Amino acid sequence: MSKFHRFLLGYKEERGLKVLNSFQDVSSGPYQNYASDIVHKYISCLNKSLISRSAAELYQDYESSLGDDNLKPFHLEAIAMGAAISDNFLPAIVPIVKRDFLEKLIEVFGKSYEEMILLGAGRGMAEVPNFNLYSLVAKYPPEVRWLIMDGYGFQKGFFEIPKNRTQIYLPKFKYPYFQKAYAQGLARSIGFFLADQPSKINKYLDRIQGAEPSDLWSGVGSAIAFLGALTPEQFNEWSLSNADYRQFIALGVALACRLQTRCGWHNQMTNSYSEILWGMSAQEITSRVLNLQAHLEATQMPDQSLYDEYTDYENIRDLIIDEFLAGTRLEKFQTSHETKSEEN
Repeated sequence: MSKFHRFLLGYKEERGLKVLNSFQDVSSGPYQNYASDIVHKYISCLNKSLISRSAAELYQDYESSLGDDNLKPFHLEAIAMGAAISDNFLPAIVPIVKRDFLEKLIEVFGKSYEEMILLGAGRGMAEVPNFNLYSLVAKYPPEVRWLIMDGYGFQKGFFEIPKNRTQIYLPKFKYPYFQKAYAQGLARSIGFFLADQPSKINKYLDRIQGAEPSDLWSGVGSAIAFLGALTPEQFNEWSLSNADYRQFIALGVALACRLQTRCGWHNQMTNSYSEILWGMSAQEITSRVLNLQAHLEATQMPDQSLYDEYTDYENIRDLIIDEFLAGTRLEKFQTSHETKSEEN
């Protein structure tokens, strides 16, 4: 079944590695080895997922997998990608197969893994031709729907950006926030390629046409935080050098912290980045974001359209950014007040 999938999808085992190594600014340092390990792990786990329809079997394999814990997120994401491909491609050629593999994964892994699973599902959607994107997204709660589009954008960006040396144009979608989440995922793929060389990121973002800085820089911030390839000092210097976008980088860091913490993954570098920007640990910023999310859900109008121009995707992002800016203003006020006190 795995070979059949790969044949129909034009998938090749070395495809991801060839793309990674073809990127003109790819690192020649230790991060290149880490990125290669991620791609190898991804391909291996994707193939297992494509030949399995047992969520319990894949969960057991995930739990028993040995090696670097830093590869755990990519293991899960690849499983979800394979499940999404199976759900939306296999039933078209084998009608007796049900479209329920993704739901079973969420059920077996648990609700706390749902966000990461949907991120991987979005990557799978980018590999399936002629599927109904809107009907798939509508099956999930509004607060996590954007993750599918984010993953979709990442997968498209991963293969598009290395070969495109000119302008990159965003596709048009029926609903506005689909395009925004897609742009965030696209920028995440740039962050993946350049996680240890963030000073080179700007020139790639400048080539993306029709995207908002908030989406691009939150995507980059999320990727940088998730991968943790920079020392805390390097991260702080980079974020300060992009002061106009620092609040969006902070948003991306908060989203990365939420993903990792809810899945029980702990990356010391991600935690350090959170403390630099937010003044609190990854666990603490996750609790803050979840509280904001709960506030949104409590104040949601029952008849509010989930595809309005101003969606949950925008609401939660605005609340997180407001939290960051409020903290920054308070910090500046305190510093100014202390300086005046010392002068007096």
